[in-house]
Amino acid sequence: MRACMADGASQASARSLVDATLSAAVFGPATLGFPHFVDYLHGFAEGRIKGDPQPSLQRSLPAFMISDADGGIAQLGFDLASFPV
Repeated sequence: MRACMADGASQASARSLVDATLSAAVFGPATLGFPHFVDYLHGFAEGRIKGDPQPSLQRSLPAFMISDADGGIAQLGFDLASFPV
């Protein structure tokens, strides 16, 4: 969390990325998880990934949703879609 936030991520973005990274490290192949985490940190620091996006959800059909991560990490958009408010 601290590393993400030090490179410009909001607390919500940092939490989503850390949760996804840990899940990938535990359940995914070795090439996922921590090897990609550093790439995300660079993306925040270099401005390629928006650190404080405002993701949105749109229900276009009864069983179909569109999640727009607003230039931030996809994981935050996925979390919003998984737990809509």
